[in-house]
Amino acid sequence: MKGIIRRLRPSPAMVVACIALVFAMTGAGYAAGMLGPNTVGTKQLKKNAVISSKVKNGSLLKADFKAGQLPRGAQGPQGAQGPQGIQGTQGPPGPFPDPMAPGTTVRGSFAVTEAGAAAGNYMIDGISFGFRMSAAPTARYIAAGTPPPAQCPGTVLDPQAAPGNLCVYESGRGNVSTPGICNTESGGCASGAANREGWAIYGYATAAGQAYEMGTWAATAPSASFHPSNTPKSLRTVIK
Repeated sequence: MKGIIRRLRPSPAMVVACIALVFAMTGAGYAAGMLGPNTVGTKQLKKNAVISSKVKNGSLLKADFKAGQLPRGAQGPQGAQGPQGIQGTQGPPGPFPDPMAPGTTVRGSFAVTEAGAAAGNYMIDGISFGFRMSAAPTARYIAAGTPPPAQCPGTVLDPQAAPGNLCVYESGRGNVSTPGICNTESGGCASGAANREGWAIYGYATAAGQAYEMGTWAATAPSASFHPSNTPKSLRTVIK
């Protein structure tokens, strides 16, 4: 019997090997159950390892999702108006065209009417350029149906004037004779002239009753080189 027991007794090498095996197995299990913080990362997770049941409801934030993945919600109600902001400082005044820049054009329309008791009744209405010119423009009255001069290359619908000219385009009149333009600075309204600030339209009733005249106009400030001496001789008599 003693011989049999002696033969079944493990050798010292076998005992050491078994102890090492047991230690290795229990040590790995201990290590697996005692992972430290920040030791599991992307490499340690298997694909599709995280499922819905492993995520706490309401724990994810908007930043956890890729742009465009979350549906846009309905627009909220209009918010309350914010308080009035602080008043800004007053800016510097802008440049005022006085006199008007050379070659710039102003335009407008006119209409004058009068109910006269007899022929020859006088009617007049003043027109302002709105800005002052460096010199009075040459006044030109274009009656309806007559061709305009070269200095007035426009129409009633598109009034135009060359630099240094006032072009008045008549669109219609009734019961009026000798309509014209006059300079209101002269006191007596000098016929056929304008001034640096504007002009006046006038006329005389042909007979008793309602009289009228109307149309459009354009006035262009003289150019920098404008001077009576620079104009044709045939035009100088008109400018004087």
